[in-house]
Amino acid sequence: MGVVKLGVTLVALLLALHLTDAQMESPLKGQGVPRLETTAVFVSAYLDRLLDVNEDNYRWEAVVYFYIAWTDFSAFDTMQAQSEQVLTNSSFKCDFYCSNVLEQALCCSNIYLPSFFFKNAYGFPQDREIMYPADDGSMLWEVRVHGIYYQPMDFSHFPFDSFDLALELRLYDPTILISTDWLWGANHTGVTVVPSSGGKKIYTIGRGDDASSWAVTDYSLETYSVDMGSWFSQYSDLNSDPYDPMPLAPVNANQTGGYVDESGNLLNVFNGVTDQHLAILITVERFWKPSLINAVLPVVLVFTLGLMTFFTSESSLDTRLEIVVTLFLALTAVQFVVIGQIPTSSYVVPTQQLVLTTYIFLFLLAIESIAKRKEAWRRYCKLRDQGKLEGGQNPTLASAASAPQAKLDLEQQEANSSGIGGEEKGLRSVTTLGQMTADEAFGQYIEHMVDNLSAVFLAVGYSVTAILIFTLQSGYIDLFPVA
Repeated sequence: MGVVKLGVTLVALLLALHLTDAQMESPLKGQGVPRLETTAVFVSAYLDRLLDVNEDNYRWEAVVYFYIAWTDFSAFDTMQAQSEQVLTNSSFKCDFYCSNVLEQALCCSNIYLPSFFFKNAYGFPQDREIMYPADDGSMLWEVRVHGIYYQPMDFSHFPFDSFDLALELRLYDPTILISTDWLWGANHTGVTVVPSSGGKKIYTIGRGDDASSWAVTDYSLETYSVDMGSWFSQYSDLNSDPYDPMPLAPVNANQTGGYVDESGNLLNVFNGVTDQHLAILITVERFWKPSLINAVLPVVLVFTLGLMTFFTSESSLDTRLEIVVTLFLALTAVQFVVIGQIPTSSYVVPTQQLVLTTYIFLFLLAIESIAKRKEAWRRYCKLRDQGKLEGGQNPTLASAASAPQAKLDLEQQEANSSGIGGEEKGLRSVTTLGQMTADEAFGQYIEHMVDNLSAVFLAVGYSVTAILIFTLQSGYIDLFPVA
């Protein structure tokens, strides 16, 4: 019990420090102690507008309307009496007006207001609030909160990604610190947070997108409670100093007064302190069509142009390599455009994987062309060594041309050798139509078939890889899985 009391005291000090000395007060900062009939606080939250999703800094900005309801039978009479004093007694000072839009009218001093702390708020550019007390004891507090929030984000499914934007609220319940026995005549049982209604839109109407690059597809409110002691035990990477009087990660039993849990683990000052949270989850989905056109389509076009290489002559190695180098440079330029659209992350997103696949495709295309030319050179050298080409032995090209199977007379040879380059043309004709015709024709046939098979293999392999990349890495990513 001693550790729990210390923990409760520390909670009070920390929260009091935050609510009084912080540079940015919570728009849902409350006041007072709940009455005995106030056992539940019902929270409704409506997204009015998603303003921005900052992918570089992992922050998002939105306007949310909160409607918080509870029961307080004395609140209406208190408000009415204080409001009369404001209007009739010039010396009366109201410490808290029911609305910061309309002052000098309704006074809500000395009325309990639930207090919520925004766990992941980066800043609050603006907020508006108004109170609606009713004579039947019902209370409704409306607060318009324009805030900027931070959280982890995952773009590993870019450009077909979807995830939740989380706004986390933490209830501050004063009944865990203050005994209400002397105040209300009985101890309070505590206040429970209950999620109520909500929606993706409330006051901002009209046609158009929800935000730049993103659409709001779903909306939900969830509550969860954590034991703060377990929280610090789980996430403390460093142990407390042995002489720390309020250890969060104790190292010996002397710091905790000998208190341990059921497993024998040392208790910290927060063990037994329950923390209630309300999470607003806004599911967003990226507009994938612009990214598909700007980032994916140029890469696919480079691949398509690469396939055009197979329509060039199999023997034109220089032409093919020129095309490959040109496409490589074009893909490099496309890559810089893609990088400008993707935040730097610890993983390779699908679009980058597609670029890498295209690089591999161009590399294999160049290897295939070089290997095919290498094989043609090998066959040429083999035939030359057999004496079937000029420069070989037994027979030479001249004797092959005069052989009976050449079936070319002198006049036909002279006709073939006429004109510019006629001598070389005649020699090629002898080689083509002479004894080498069958070997060369078969070699060219094999070369052509290998070229076609390579084109089909690379095209199918690339297409299947691209489909798998975007099929297996698309859709909703759960950033906040339930433990």
